[in-house]
Amino acid sequence: PKDVGPIVVAILEDREAWRGKVVPVAGERITFGEAAKIITEATGVHTTIRILDVETVKEYSALNNIVLLDSFRWFVEYRYYGQTEARAISPW
Repeated sequence: PKDVGPIVVAILEDREAWRGKVVPVAGERITFGEAAKIITEATGVHTTIRILDVETVKEYSALNNIVLLDSFRWFVEYRYYGQTEARAISPW
């Protein structure tokens, strides 16, 4: 896939620098809207996505716990895989 290409090239061009490192790479990158469309098509149930900020999450008692909020903050700041060296090559 096009989106992982820069990371793969960097690794292949400098194998020793990357040897032994974990490089989390995901293939297809879709928007939340595209995900909702795929879920709707797969299930037949109309699906919408609502993006919440930390303050909104705190308003929901079922979601307002320290572990969940810390996880949510992590995702907002670092996305799925955190701050890895690969992000310097392809920061998406």
